[in-house]
Amino acid sequence: MSENNHTDSDEFSTLIDDTDEFYTQRVEELMEADGLTKAEARRAALYAMKDGSPLPYKVVEQLLPPEDWHVRDPANITSGECAICDDTVFMAEADEGCHFCGDGSYDGVNDWGEPTHVEPVEDPGTARWNIDPDDDRWFICGGCYEGMDYHGSTLVVVMPDGRRWKVTYDGSVVFDHGEYNRDYEWLEEGAVYDLVEGIVLGEKRVPVDGWRSYSDGPSNVEVEAWDEFTTIGGGWHSTMEKSEFSERINDLTGGEALPPFPMAVRFGTTSNVFSMMVDVYAPADCIEDAAAFMGHKKHSGLAGGISYKAD
Repeated sequence: MSENNHTDSDEFSTLIDDTDEFYTQRVEELMEADGLTKAEARRAALYAMKDGSPLPYKVVEQLLPPEDWHVRDPANITSGECAICDDTVFMAEADEGCHFCGDGSYDGVNDWGEPTHVEPVEDPGTARWNIDPDDDRWFICGGCYEGMDYHGSTLVVVMPDGRRWKVTYDGSVVFDHGEYNRDYEWLEEGAVYDLVEGIVLGEKRVPVDGWRSYSDGPSNVEVEAWDEFTTIGGGWHSTMEKSEFSERINDLTGGEALPPFPMAVRFGTTSNVFSMMVDVYAPADCIEDAAAFMGHKKHSGLAGGISYKAD
């Protein structure tokens, strides 16, 4: 059996004879009963087995190795889209370990034929939620859940009284560290939430060339209760070396150096595993004071390239 080669839904018509009664009937049923698009229904039909009816052999051979076949009642098939990677997951109950974490039973099969569990995306004040109010997707797949620590950006907000909030996010899905570490507050709606929302939704991926990129945070964020926040300084920094800047960041985010006003630090990902992007945020009318609090020293060299607006 050849290796499983992922094939886009648009190519299905070249692999499946549209006169195949079983396949075409299944596509029509899924589109009508579950409201799937034709592309979604085509893929779902691959996993639908009825009364032992076989899938077309050329589909089996070219798309799904035996270990990825799963028998289920087509009437019970539902699907959803991961809020991070956009992969479609076709929901089903079966006793087999998740491809990504290896534990327990899985909840469905993704576009690649891999069994995956799904993690619910709920509301603010919970462990995970989608901070984009216009995105109603309700779960993330097992791969994105397991990879959040490696692929996500991190944001820490620090208040003058020592309260701290920390979130890790990928796209618009936020993981709240208030659940895991009692040193951090739970993020609930209010001024801090508005600041986090503005930074998370304002982050963009910037390509450098065909294979390299970095995440860039927004320069300015509107926070109704605090007026405008802006980046007072930032740039790239090594993940392998210390600098005066990194030590000051550690003091701020660790609660050892309390700022005179609310401040935030974004740690963004890059395609270079040895570096990260760092942005320091403060109220727009406090740029000089914030730069002075951070040490106001332009830093460049092997450890990073950090500059301040006050320079």
